[in-house]
Amino acid sequence: MLLVEDERTIARFIQRVVGDAVSLRHAADGNLGIELLLREDYDVVLCDLSLPGVHGTDVYAAALELRPELARHFVFLTGWPSTHLAPLRLDPRVPLLTKPFTLAALETALARAA
Repeated sequence: MLLVEDERTIARFIQRVVGDAVSLRHAADGNLGIELLLREDYDVVLCDLSLPGVHGTDVYAAALELRPELARHFVFLTGWPSTHLAPLRLDPRVPLLTKPFTLAALETALARAA
């Protein structure tokens, strides 16, 4: 699993949730996220929309270009209100977790993306 998330508290929460059951790579910005997508294969990608450097939708676009099958294995994370999301025209197939999210919501999104 690849986690592209710049907020340390969110990253630590997700790392604790998945524990040792899942091999988790973490990128704190979009550029590193894309770099890791180039180097390794992932079953699931959790990606924040608001990242330093490259935006989360750009990470998604790069993933689709590099590995189109990842489209159904992506989950977006965001703390933005819905008014900020409308102009992004997000792929409706990609689950969206709004921060703060519950453990149950995370588990549901992961199950849907797996």
